[in-house]
Amino acid sequence: MKKLTLFLNEHLRWGVTITAWGSYLLLTIIEFQNDLVIVILSILPVVVTSWCFTLIGSTFAVVGVLTINSFILITYYEYSLVSAFSSPVLLLGDAMLILVAFTVGHLSTQIRLRLALNNRSHSTERKQFDEMAFLHAITLAITEATSEDQLIERAT
Repeated sequence: MKKLTLFLNEHLRWGVTITAWGSYLLLTIIEFQNDLVIVILSILPVVVTSWCFTLIGSTFAVVGVLTINSFILITYYEYSLVSAFSSPVLLLGDAMLILVAFTVGHLSTQIRLRLALNNRSHSTERKQFDEMAFLHAITLAITEATSEDQLIERAT
């Protein structure tokens, strides 16, 4: 069976996700020039988490990124609580972030479901093929046997 290179194994998936989140946090703290930079950098962990962990991952990623972005804006930029959530750039960026997260998460979920369905149908076809091969072997043994002893010998 062909290996799926589209999705990572469990350990690599967590490693890539943690690296993406770490890069996002590090670059956001280092490169704190304006709120647009924060929104742009927050796409990286959202896309990676959404792809690796489907719709559930995208939900947690969006909530996490919005929380971290607000915390960074309030702490480092000294935004007020209201302005951290109502800045026009942030509102537009957050809307785009949610759209990207759920699009990538949904796409990842659909691809995984299709692959699982495809693998299941291949295993069903293989099982049916094996059953037909077995029945064919028994039929050949029955038609070629000239006695009961030969039939038992050929069938086993």
